[in-house]
Order: sequence, then structure tokens, then C-alpha cells
Amino acid sequence: MTVALPLPYEDEPLYSVIGRYVQATMVDVPSKLTRILFGRWITPKVDLNFGLDRLARQTHDTWNLSAIEIAQTHTFLPYFVAFAPEHRRAAAIDAIGSDRNASSSTASLGITKGERPAKFRFCPRCAAEDFARVGEPYWRRSHQLPGVFMCLKHKSLLRTLAADLTRESDTRWYTAKDVITPCVMIDRNDNFPWMSNSDVLTVMRRSVELLTTLPQPLNPSTHEYYLFHADAAGFVRPNGFLKTDTIRTGIIEMYGEEYLETAGLTLPSNNRIWPVKLIRGEKYSHPLQHVLLDHFLKVRRLSSDIVRLTKATPYLCPNPYGAHGPAHNIDAVLIQEQADGSRIGKACCRCGLKFWFERCRTGTVIPEISHIVVFGNDWHRAARKLKAEGMSVDDIAIEMGITRKQVVRILKRKTGNHKYTPSKKEILEWRKQFKELLRKVGSSGHRGAWMLNPQLSNRLALHDSDWFKGSATRSALKRDANLTKPRCDWSARDHRWSLELRSAAARLKTFERKPVRATLRTICTEARLPEVGSSRVIRKKLPQCAAILADLTESTEQFQIRRLNTAANELTSSGTTLNASNLRRLAKIQQRHLRPQAAAAIVRLCAEPYPQPTTDK
Repeated sequence: MTVALPLPYEDEPLYSVIGRYVQATMVDVPSKLTRILFGRWITPKVDLNFGLDRLARQTHDTWNLSAIEIAQTHTFLPYFVAFAPEHRRAAAIDAIGSDRNASSSTASLGITKGERPAKFRFCPRCAAEDFARVGEPYWRRSHQLPGVFMCLKHKSLLRTLAADLTRESDTRWYTAKDVITPCVMIDRNDNFPWMSNSDVLTVMRRSVELLTTLPQPLNPSTHEYYLFHADAAGFVRPNGFLKTDTIRTGIIEMYGEEYLETAGLTLPSNNRIWPVKLIRGEKYSHPLQHVLLDHFLKVRRLSSDIVRLTKATPYLCPNPYGAHGPAHNIDAVLIQEQADGSRIGKACCRCGLKFWFERCRTGTVIPEISHIVVFGNDWHRAARKLKAEGMSVDDIAIEMGITRKQVVRILKRKTGNHKYTPSKKEILEWRKQFKELLRKVGSSGHRGAWMLNPQLSNRLALHDSDWFKGSATRSALKRDANLTKPRCDWSARDHRWSLELRSAAARLKTFERKPVRATLRTICTEARLPEVGSSRVIRKKLPQCAAILADLTESTEQFQIRRLNTAANELTSSGTTLNASNLRRLAKIQQRHLRPQAAAAIVRLCAEPYPQPTTDK
């Protein structure tokens, strides 16, 4: 049976086309219609449906569009694959052209991330124009995109309706003609702060442009691209770490907290915010996140002029809780030159605040704090006062503009001058850490441990001096004893161990037990020589062992072929039919994991005549 769907309008989603057909023909059971169109039951979705091959065949006489063309012009496919890696993009396009659903492609494109529109949105002026042009209003793709809350054609706020997008039901297809009435088509004068924000409007425009832009290969990758722009904009420290707080503050200042909250992309006060994840390349995210971050980094890169800090500048203390007042000059400022030519300031004020900064607030001589070394008693008293007023730790962190971990540390620390006395448990933990340092530095002894961790060495020298001095004596005696030991005969050891490794490999390749792949680690473990498998330095001293390991280790294909040969012998001895399915089953190799040479071995084994087992009559 063929369904004559109406011709789609410009920028109309596939959902709206099917909804108009359901309304015009008064279909009682829409699920039957979707089974005819798609060959299966589907959930009505505005953004993207996979498996459009059967729909393309149903509408070919009237639409003359392929499955991919339908997805590009009447779904959100171009939007969701714009920033997707090449393999995920190819998988999504393959799923579009198939005749089945693909929920895994939905998750891999980031469709489930971010805030999806909960209600249908429309522009009253566009609806009036559509009514005059085609006789009825219809939904538009560009109005349903995440983060797009304005009609870019008429520069007006989009209206929302009671039609719920989040309630996935196969019995209800909302059409614009049903819910857009003359009373809701009246323009309202709602005004939000982000409506006059040029950066927000740019993000909306770029999001809409993704619907009509063909996806291009990402070169370089998004991770390298974002990291390059973040470094050029000054968001990467000399040690390679990102300035998370600076990135969070900059994005909030550019787009506003209200817009980010409306779009479902808030930035909590921790280090796991979505811009940092995108820059680090941890996981693929929603296209709106890519558009926001890309625009932010490009703008900041163009506007970030390096301000060279000078010692003569009368910097004002940025401590909002300082007892000295708001216009107090910082008592001591040290300016240091960095390797990249920039400068960093280290400040210490009499209020107790010690911090680092790289620039000042725009148009002022108040430093922007990049790292706080010591908060001071004023911060401690302010945090305790907020805690006494009943605020939670998270609320205090938001109020003071610091992390939750820093608030906990401030509340635990005592105010005023006091002498710190470590507990016995802390001293034992320090001893354990220092012993680990001594093990790492080897013959360098205490001097090498001090160079690795001077703070730990100083703590032990101050609070556990007797043990620390005794440890230095014991370390020196141990070093002298090691120097007097006879040197190891590596040649004899190489010959002895090579024989043990060869025997271990032969044992592994027998099938008296569960098959085990002969790898470098398994051979060394079987020979009870784990140090050979874990240390390249030792293998360099053992050329015979290294040559034997290189010769006896099995690749994945070799291991699969060995298992298949054993499975063939077992099938022949038991009288079971020797075919590819039985071979893979007995060898426990899935079809998708089968290597080319192993597949050729299956063909060879099935073609070879095996002697049939004889039975005595």
C-alpha cells in the first residue's frame, strides 16, 4: 500500500508533513500509518528519525527525494552531524539510508545531550505569512533548534505552545494548524536581557545555518582546533592545564547566565564543565555546545591583547572582604617574566590575601585573581559568617566565587596565629610517602627525594626530625652496601631465562586447558619472570630473551587460527558437522571479531576432507 503524503513546505520538518496528512485524512490509528511509511513502529520525533529508506520509496513519485535528501532538508541531520567525527557521521548517514531504527546513532551524535525543546515554538509573523501563502501555518525546523529562541527573519521572540514534545506517543501528531490560533498569533512584547546580546544572536544564526550547510571534514580535529584557539586566547597555563575559572567567567559574561540556563547549559562551580570537556576532547557533545565554544574562543582570541604588567602600577587589593576597605593598594607585588613573553604577578596584601594574577579588570588597576595561595583571616571570617546564617557549602561557594573544595578548606581551618601540630597518623603517612620517594630516586638518596618533594622533606625535618635523620643514615648505609655487591652476570642469566621462556611458550600453546594467547606478558608470567615482561630496560640487557619473545608471541589472527584448528580436530573426533558456524562457536569467535586470515582458515578447514570416526559394529 502506498501513502500519498503531501509535498513538504520550505524548512518543514518531516514530523509536520506526517502530522498534516494524519489531520487531513483523519487517520484513527496513526501507528498503522507509520508502520506503512517506515515498515516499523516509530516514536514521533521532530529532530531526527533514522531508517528512511522505505519512506523514500513510498514518496518517490511525488517528492523525488532519496532517504539522505529527505534527512538533509526535512530533519535535523545536518545540524547534528556538523561537528561529529567522521566515523560517527558515516554511521549516522548509513542508518538514515537503512530500513531500521538506530538508537546507538542517536546517542553517538549527542542528540540526547543538552536541553531539548520541551514545547513547540513558532513565530507569529511567519505563521501569518504561511497562512497567506499556502493557506495554513506549519512548523519550521529552524524554530525548534536547541538554543534558538528568536525568529532571525523578523527579530522577534518565538512563542511556545502547549503541544508537548517530550511526551513521546504514537497516537498524537501535533500540527501547527491545530494549536496555532488567532489569539496566540498576537505578538507579545516580552523582553529578555539576551535579546539584545549580539553574541547570543550570532550563536542562534550559526545554529540555523548548520541546517543548510553540508558537513565538511574536521581538519584538524575539534580537540586540536579548540586547544589551539584556547591557547591563543590565553586560557592555557604554561604547564598545559586549562584556566577553568577564567573560561567559566568569560562564557557567562559573554552569553549571560539566563540564556545558558534556558538552553540547559549551565556552568557549575567545578572543574568538570562542558567547555573544558570539549577542549580536552573527552567526549562528543551537543552541536550547540560546539557553536557556543567556537564563537567564544574566536572572539576572545581576536580581542585578547597581552597586557604587560609593571611593578610601578599601583594595584588595588581585590579582596571584597578585606578590613582595609575597597581602595587599598596592595602592599607587595612581584612581577615575573614567563617563557612565552607574558608576565605574571604575585601579590601579598596585609589583609592576609596572597594570590597570583595575569591581568587587571577592564579599565581598572584591580587584578583578576587566577590563583589564590592564602585566603587570609578576612575570608575565613566571611565564610564562617555565611555558614552561621544557614547557607550551605554550595551556596557559600557561589556567593564567594570560589570552589566548593576551597570553602570546605576555609571552614575547617582555624583563624588567627597558631602553631600546627600534626597527628601521629599524618606523620606515619608522611613517612610512607617519603619511603616511596627513596625507592624512586634509588642511589640519589635523601638529596634526590628532597629535590622531588621539598615540602614533604621539610615537614619531616620539622615535625619528625629523629626519624628523618635516622632515615638519612640508613639510606647511606644501604647505598654503600649496594655498591659492594658483586655485579650480575647478565650473559648467563640471558641464556638461562631464554630456555625458561621457550618452555613457558610451549606450555601455553598446548590445549590441555583453556586456550591462552601467547603474548609477551603471558609468556613471562608462565615462566615466572614478570620483570622481563614489564621492563624494557631489562629486556635490552637480555638479547636472547628479547629475540625469543619476538619469535614466540602470537598475533590476534594467529591465536584465532590456532583455536580454529583445535576446534576442527574436536568436531572431527566427535563426529559433528564441520562447518563455519560450528567452528566459530567451538572456538568462541564472534563473526564481527573474525580477522581476514582466520576467515580464510575457516574456508580451508571446511574444504579439507577429514577422516570420519569409525565405530565397531
